[in-house]
This record gives sequence, C-alpha cells and structure tokens, in this order.
Amino acid sequence: MQACIDGPRKRNAPASAAQVYRTLRGLVSFAIKRDYIEGLDPMRGIDNPRPYRPGPVNAANDAELVALFGTLESSAIWPTTRLAIELQLLTGVRPGEARLASWDEIDLEKATWTIPSERVKSGRMFIVHLSPAAIALLERARDLRGLNSTGDGGRDDFVLPGATGRSLEKVAVARALTRIAERLADSGGKRLRPHDLRRTFRTMLSRLGIAPHVAELCMNHQEAETMRRVYDGYDYRDEMKEAWDKAGAHIASLRMGDALILRT
Repeated sequence: MQACIDGPRKRNAPASAAQVYRTLRGLVSFAIKRDYIEGLDPMRGIDNPRPYRPGPVNAANDAELVALFGTLESSAIWPTTRLAIELQLLTGVRPGEARLASWDEIDLEKATWTIPSERVKSGRMFIVHLSPAAIALLERARDLRGLNSTGDGGRDDFVLPGATGRSLEKVAVARALTRIAERLADSGGKRLRPHDLRRTFRTMLSRLGIAPHVAELCMNHQEAETMRRVYDGYDYRDEMKEAWDKAGAHIASLRMGDALILRT
C-alpha cells in the first residue's frame, strides 16, 4: 500500500498521492468493520500525505500577454506553432486538443469547433464556440496550408500542421515557449508552459467578469457544485458563447494595443 502512495509522490503529483491514501483508507476501514480483515490494520504506520496545497497560478496578465504577442511576432517560430499558442489563449482548450485539431471538426459558418470524445480528457464530446478572433485565426491557418505540404505531395487535414504537413510535434509549443523565454522576460513577459496558456485563459475570464461556473464550463471542467449538477438542467450555452466572444475581443484588442491593462 505504501508503494501505491509513493508512486504519485515520485511523479510530483501530491494531489494524486492524497487521493490514493483516502481511497485505501476508506477501503481498509470498510473491510475491518465487516471483518474481512483480521488482526492489525494493514495501513498502520502509513502516513497520511501532506494536504495538497496548489501553488500560485502561473497565468499571464494583460501586460504580459502584450509582451508575449510582440515576442512571438518577432520570432522565427514556425507559423502554425505561433497560431497554436494563440488558439489556446482564445479558446482555453488543452494543448493536445489544439495541436490535433482537424478541419472536419471546424464549422466556420456556425462558428463551432466540435472536439470528438476520443480527444477530450472527460471522454465527452465538447463544442467550442469560435469568436470572431478565433475565426480570423483559423482563416490565417487556412491561408498557410500551402506551406505545409507533406513529403509525398499530399496534405493531412490538421488545422495547425507542422513542417511536414502532419500534426505538430507534441513538444512543439513547449519548445517554442522555452526558446522565447529569455527575450520574453526582457520584454516584461513571464515564462509560460503550454498548460499555462489554459490557465491564462481561465484567469482572463475572471478578469473580464465571467461568472465562475460559466468560466469552468468553457474550460470543460465538471461542475464542482454537486447540487447544481443534480438540479440545474440549463446548459449555459449562450453565456459560454458570450464568454468566448469577450475573451476573443479582448485578445484582439491586446494585439492591436487598444485594450486597457486589467488588474491581475
């Protein structure tokens, strides 16, 4: 049992270690009460992991986003890698969802991006509303398709292909953010990792005044409030569309230098 807890600890996943301990403790306590286990408690001497206390959220504020966009524009990073970074900031999707987006998932007329269940962490299909800024980005991506032909003269259907025409490498965005980190810091930005782009989107929604439960739905997080899940059958799609549109308009303004710098 100790090995089950130590595994996530070694992976630097304290929340998982705490969850494993709670699960094992519950199972063993149940077994002891039902006399399925005789003798000493098998978890005797196993310490409860320290409570999980998340560190500060590493998210860029408006000034740092301005620095990020400026640094990206002046860099030699592959064009679709730059677009992948911006797509995450516009939609809040996970890195892999952006990297593997395909054109058959996109409906520009309806302004929707339908991510199939097999590519979603929750295992449920997720529909992202595309703001005007996100649609403009996708149109830029479509214009770049001629740069991304595969070696055999064909093209895969990825929205943001790599240099070979197939999907971006899994580490493409991480490498790009690492390459520009020093120049970004010199410009007043902060070091970001791929998942920090998602954190930045979520934090931005809060700064824009989006209700927390709507912002979490845009992130495709499960509703944390149990009673709302049980009793509230409303889907909040209109509110989610408004949230994505506000985020898109704000990022577009930042790129143009017109947005006010909001509080962090």
